[in-house]
Amino acid sequence: MAVTVPGSFDIGYVISLHKCSHVIDRKAKAQGTWLLQGHADCKLQTRTQVQNLLQDQCTFPQPPSSLSNAQSVYPCLRNCPLSARWVLGRHDLLSDVISRSTMMSHITARFFLLPHHHPVTNTVFPFSFCRGQVLNNLDSHLKKSEYFRFLWFPHSENVSVIYQDHTNKPPSSSANWFWDYAVGFYLLEFLLWISSFLPGLVGWINRFFFWLLFTRKKESSDLSHRIFTYECRFKQHVQDWAIPREKTKEALLELKAMLEAHPKMVAHYPVEVRFTRGDDILLSPCFQRDSCYMNIIMYRPYGKDVPRLDYWLTYETIMKKVGGRPHWAKAHNCTRKDFEKMYPAFLKFCAIREKLDPTGMFLNAYLEKVFY
Repeated sequence: MAVTVPGSFDIGYVISLHKCSHVIDRKAKAQGTWLLQGHADCKLQTRTQVQNLLQDQCTFPQPPSSLSNAQSVYPCLRNCPLSARWVLGRHDLLSDVISRSTMMSHITARFFLLPHHHPVTNTVFPFSFCRGQVLNNLDSHLKKSEYFRFLWFPHSENVSVIYQDHTNKPPSSSANWFWDYAVGFYLLEFLLWISSFLPGLVGWINRFFFWLLFTRKKESSDLSHRIFTYECRFKQHVQDWAIPREKTKEALLELKAMLEAHPKMVAHYPVEVRFTRGDDILLSPCFQRDSCYMNIIMYRPYGKDVPRLDYWLTYETIMKKVGGRPHWAKAHNCTRKDFEKMYPAFLKFCAIREKLDPTGMFLNAYLEKVFY
């Protein structure tokens, strides 16, 4: 059953080319460059119709000189309509919708081209947990760096602080196959596999690898897409919750105390702690509050699962206690009753979802647990 949604819409398309998205800047939009206009009163009922519109009816003017870096991707655009993701730009409805709704409106389809990747410097410092160098100075660290995060090594006092900032420095790399792979992957995986039979080794492994890889200050510079990403070498289980930023110290100290009180409960390194601004997205874990994401991990050496249930439940209990909200793409045990307490606008979102998908076409077993 098609749903008629009145109002004015912009449907934005993010075109993925060579594993990155390209978005046009606002100046180009203002000049009318690469805007697909003149399709008023269209009825776009399916994604296929949108793709056909892009492929058959749209032409692409030459980009302005200010986007000269886009020349290399320009020839690819016309041949990649199938990579389009459509986003419904209406503030009172979902911001990311794929539905079979009939949209009777003035429609403008837009292509976006992201600015060229900028250089970023990555600096890693060793710190001590017990001296309060990190937790007692979070505001100072957040002011010093555009992208500040830190890694805590459970069963120890060791912390690695990471600053990532725009820079004019030329690319430089601290990559080294021996340390990054021979030690940081192959040796670590072997020792973690041994520890699956002797769990008491985990604390020693965490301390040993901090000493091997993180006790010296390291600095490197490269383009942003290389600095902000990393190779995930291990099979793993993870949990990641967002808590109010002011609860960071309380939550981490309680997690540390629980591990110390229960020696048989082990935790692989690292516990990653990072920060983000609040937003106004109804089901964002950062909805209406500046947040700290606290990510825990348990590796699966050679594919072997290791006991983690006690650690998982302890962590979730602490996260709920301090007002946490789970990352939607990570493991959690929450149900609708939990989400109603966590999200002030949860019922509003549910009403919107039911309006846009009254027959439950886009529900699955996981979403039924979330919404019912």
